[in-house]
Amino acid sequence: MEIKLLNWREIPMVRLCAALILGIIAGAWLPGTGLWIVAAAGVAGLAGMLFIGARRQAYEQRWIFGALLYLSLSALGYVLVGINDERNVDNHFSNRLLEENIVAAEVEQVQLRNERFRMTVKVGAIGRSAGELQPVRGRLMLYLPVTSESEKISPGSHLVFSASITPIQAPLNPKAFDYARYQHYKNVHYQTFVGEDAWQLSDRPASFSLSKYTDRARRYCLAVLRKHLPTPNEFGAASPLILGYRDETPDALRDAYSATGATHVLAVSGLHVGIVQMVISFLLQFWGRKSGRHRIPKMLITILGVWAFALITGGAGSALRAATMFSFLTAGQAIRQSSNTYNTMAASLFLLLCINPLLLFDLGVQLSYLAVLGIVFFHPRIYRLWYIENKAGDYLWQLTALSLAATLTTLPLSLLYFHQFPVYFWLSGLVAVPLSGFILGGGLLLFAVQGIPVLGFAVGKALYALVWLMNAAIFLIQQLPGSRISGIWISVAVAVLLYGVIIAVAGGLVTKKFRWILAALTLGVLAAGINTFEVWQAHQRREIVLYHTRRQTIIDCFDGRQVFSLSANPVTVEEERFALQNYRWYARSRMAGAWLLSDAPPTAERWWYRKGLLRLGDVRLAVVSEPQAPLSEKIPTDYLLLRGRPYASLEELAEAWDIRSRTILLDGSLSPRQAARLMEEGRELGYQCYDVSNRGAWILNLHKTQ
Repeated sequence: MEIKLLNWREIPMVRLCAALILGIIAGAWLPGTGLWIVAAAGVAGLAGMLFIGARRQAYEQRWIFGALLYLSLSALGYVLVGINDERNVDNHFSNRLLEENIVAAEVEQVQLRNERFRMTVKVGAIGRSAGELQPVRGRLMLYLPVTSESEKISPGSHLVFSASITPIQAPLNPKAFDYARYQHYKNVHYQTFVGEDAWQLSDRPASFSLSKYTDRARRYCLAVLRKHLPTPNEFGAASPLILGYRDETPDALRDAYSATGATHVLAVSGLHVGIVQMVISFLLQFWGRKSGRHRIPKMLITILGVWAFALITGGAGSALRAATMFSFLTAGQAIRQSSNTYNTMAASLFLLLCINPLLLFDLGVQLSYLAVLGIVFFHPRIYRLWYIENKAGDYLWQLTALSLAATLTTLPLSLLYFHQFPVYFWLSGLVAVPLSGFILGGGLLLFAVQGIPVLGFAVGKALYALVWLMNAAIFLIQQLPGSRISGIWISVAVAVLLYGVIIAVAGGLVTKKFRWILAALTLGVLAAGINTFEVWQAHQRREIVLYHTRRQTIIDCFDGRQVFSLSANPVTVEEERFALQNYRWYARSRMAGAWLLSDAPPTAERWWYRKGLLRLGDVRLAVVSEPQAPLSEKIPTDYLLLRGRPYASLEELAEAWDIRSRTILLDGSLSPRQAARLMEEGRELGYQCYDVSNRGAWILNLHKTQ
């Protein structure tokens, strides 16, 4: 169906959803700013709408009614964010926290992460002791070691544990992934790590929980997959594709799918939910085919099947979004009314945001909606660019056009968050999209027939072959030259402008007017100009960065486009990915060399390092990792870094070093007890001590020191 995007009357739900989204964004950026005032404004807007409707004002004044409607919806979005934030509840457990707490809680979700169980729990009571528990509310991230007892925990279980509860920490390295913000949008703000002997299952019977039964069904299905897909890569690809379970996906496999642009296959999305809907519709098509009386029962069965699949796969935002949208589409088809795809998508998003406004900030939901928008709008237009008579060639071109359309509308967001571009995304799409459909269908069939000896065995072998084939193709594509361009960094402003370009291009395709193309070119030039300016700024960078890493010391020296790195031990892939990589990409720097602190790297005009003394420009940083021998005179330095086990006291170190800035740095290689002692001694001696383990990475901008 051709949609005239500029005719707002054809897409009313898009307009209403846009107003709600504006309110949600305002509520997220300006939390708690006059919540009741905004609520009162929304009520006033609603009252004004009723007043205008009763008076039946002239058609020319209808904009007043519309303005009041949008005001009310924006106020609703703002208020929903405030209500949804559980910290605004008076009896939230954070208001009664002690250094050590006895907590009674109910388990909501269980995941396996890094050899620990990560559980989201609802706190029901908290106190100093078991006899002093007070009722409270709130959700908490609980980490437990994997034991035979903790493996018995499932959604609905009740736990009692002793814990020190702390806020989820913001990232301690610049531009690193913000896990605290990620959990904030899931309405979880506190966490605790509980030892093996500090918790127990409560005698209280497990509460009724739909998640409990869906979790049992999921575990059963996972056991079936483990039986028929015994190898790590095959199980690691099939379990997220079919069930949304990604806890056991190998890192190498995850990286291969990411490098080839096929990551969406390893997450339940609209593609998977659509396949389930089509399978159910196919199975029901012969029931009451000649009679219209079965439309409603068939619709209900289809919707129930879609939601059952979404819940069994873990209820991820993308699965819920897809289930909601396909429910709307199924209902529309059942009542024999044509539905506008944009309206249907907006209606599903509107409903999801009313239930949980923070889903707006779920990256999976964002990418899913943008991908579907790209497919709906751009796919038919791209497909019409090349007519192929051969059926096989035409099918391959359809898949390629599908990948191009989805990538076009998700590219700015992908660059903003993932900083990479998979060059052969179109090639992986030719393999992953059709095979994922067969794998999903084969997995569902396997769950149904696995108890039948011969048939279950045959279906399991066929499923294994399909998953192996898809993995082999993805690994092969990954090995192609230049399969991935990494280290791309764009700002939010550039991403917004790129979406402006896409919208302007869409407007030009619909209206056939040159002014839209001119707008696209203008926005594109502006985006390129801002990005060029940001790159130029980055190339003026002269910084020394001491990163936060546990039991390790890593120092980066940024000098224009080059970065020189020093570390106590060889930097692992995990340390580079989580501590260093994003900031180096942000700085648009090129790696000029990496050496150990025990090495003697070659000197350069602007920097050098010798025997624990680092100089960049006119700034010196001394690195001390062992007791200092008495010296005849003090060695001048601007900053002093203590690492490892510098057993000497600060008073003794002050006799060896002339610290001009009177700033002493403590890195993550020091024990907490050592760091605390040195901090206290530093305060007594009048030094400024900076503990990287608590305050995060230390960054010295040399332009500001000159």
